[in-house]
Amino acid sequence: MNIKGSVALVTGSNGGIGSAIVHELFERGSSKIYAAARKPESLADLQATYGDALVPVKVDITSSDDVEAAAELATDVTLLVNNAGISFDQGFLSAETLD
Repeated sequence: MNIKGSVALVTGSNGGIGSAIVHELFERGSSKIYAAARKPESLADLQATYGDALVPVKVDITSSDDVEAAAELATDVTLLVNNAGISFDQGFLSAETLD
């Protein structure tokens, strides 16, 4: 995978692993990153570091409206890092629907 020049979307960007992924992607040459978090204001430090190259996006992965809005915004994404997660205390394949 060539990261240099890529446009990434990183979910869960405000957490330890997520923010480390954002830093590493910029270090390796990503030109723009959509940093997704349930609370975009929690991305202020990343925004201050990377300026306009970092685009904060409100995404709660359990909200189909948030996911759809992010997909409509980030049409230029070439690299997706799905770092966000949620636990419903059941196996993914045991769910009756993907919702």
